[in-house]
Amino acid sequence: MKLRLRQYKPCDADSIVSWIKDEDALRKWSSDRFGDFPITSEDINNKYIGNNGDCVESDNFYPLTAFDESGVVGHLILRYTDEEKKVIRFGFVIVDDSKRGMGYGKQMLTLAIKYAFDIFGAKKITLGVFDNNEPAYHCYKATGFRENGEEMFCELFGEQWRIVEMEIEKNLNKQMNNIAYRKATAEDCYSIAELKGIVWNTTYKGIYPDEKLTGYDVRKNEQILQNIVNNPDIKTYVATDNDRIIGFMTCGKPYKPFRHYDQEVGLLYILKEYQRQGIGKCFFDIACKQVKEAGYDKFMVAVNSQNVNAIKFYLAMGGKIVLSEEKQLKIEFVL
Repeated sequence: MKLRLRQYKPCDADSIVSWIKDEDALRKWSSDRFGDFPITSEDINNKYIGNNGDCVESDNFYPLTAFDESGVVGHLILRYTDEEKKVIRFGFVIVDDSKRGMGYGKQMLTLAIKYAFDIFGAKKITLGVFDNNEPAYHCYKATGFRENGEEMFCELFGEQWRIVEMEIEKNLNKQMNNIAYRKATAEDCYSIAELKGIVWNTTYKGIYPDEKLTGYDVRKNEQILQNIVNNPDIKTYVATDNDRIIGFMTCGKPYKPFRHYDQEVGLLYILKEYQRQGIGKCFFDIACKQVKEAGYDKFMVAVNSQNVNAIKFYLAMGGKIVLSEEKQLKIEFVL
């Protein structure tokens, strides 16, 4: 399959309507922006053409359609959200329901991202997705979108549906698309030990004595990491950029028991040039999944009390300080 994008045509509404099989699908696609299910082609065209997509500005509503040799296969809309026209928001993202899980969504989004950055001149793209729409959420992550920590709520079916806000920035797009995550192997341990030494020196310079930093032993840490990787109670993951390890994380049974916590994120190291790009958030998503699968509903992290950036990150991820000592903080995460 090879997808292309073009401007929306009124006849495309027939296809979009046919993909929305029930009210749950309608709400996940459009929230409360349309009336009762089922909607009609006329409903879509009235909103798009007759009401300019509910946009106040006359030139700020850009509906697009994805198609291949078989015809129309997807749709989304773009609009600016700032006066400087540097931020584009995606909305009404949908793919032919008979083609989901086949890569159409990712390919359409990749084209739309390029369109927004290269044609519209955007510096950032945002979107919102309901947290109960997991296939869409994972599709967005696969194309480089990351949670930005913001959220909203919408009342649907008498419930409060949570909207997760996500974004992608132009200067990070190419790099982030190359990042992959996998379980570490024994063969990775030397590279991980080298990475830990690099991050150790950049993070703790001025916190630890110079002799402690210069005395870092790669081979000794390689052996420690071998023991961790081979420990069935601990999971170790690496992040790679074109097969180069640029970060790693361990999660599982605590290295040192603390209160009633049975799980922890023990080590989390990311090269400085890759920090603040959503990689830590991705590691945390992996950790949360692992903790849940192990049958637990909370975990903790121990962090040096002078590592201000790490503390800010953990708190932004929803952590709560449960112990504050001179040298170390303990931070709790409840799932």
